[in-house]
Amino acid sequence: MSDWTRLEHGDERDLASLVGQRVELVGVLARSKIPTLCGVDVGHAEDLSGQRVVARGTLSRHEISAPQPGAPIAAGRGPGVFYALRDSAGALAAPQRLEPGGAERA
Repeated sequence: MSDWTRLEHGDERDLASLVGQRVELVGVLARSKIPTLCGVDVGHAEDLSGQRVVARGTLSRHEISAPQPGAPIAAGRGPGVFYALRDSAGALAAPQRLEPGGAERA
């Protein structure tokens, strides 16, 4: 997989420099409403929360602006810059479990 840039939990590389590139993320899938891997949004995989996984896709960036004063309040993650890993169809990339030793399990 030499055409993938691999990022593991704790990697200090700047995500902004990898936007638009094919990225492989390896780490523990965060238990949250929006699943994240290495700080990047990935597809929902409830049965894999808290486990070591891998996900591959193209890194994208999106920014949420602060609401205008007087605008209706809506639930959400709030303003900021967020990153997502997208598969070839544009959906959030699905994480896959890693077995001890690093082998993927389908």
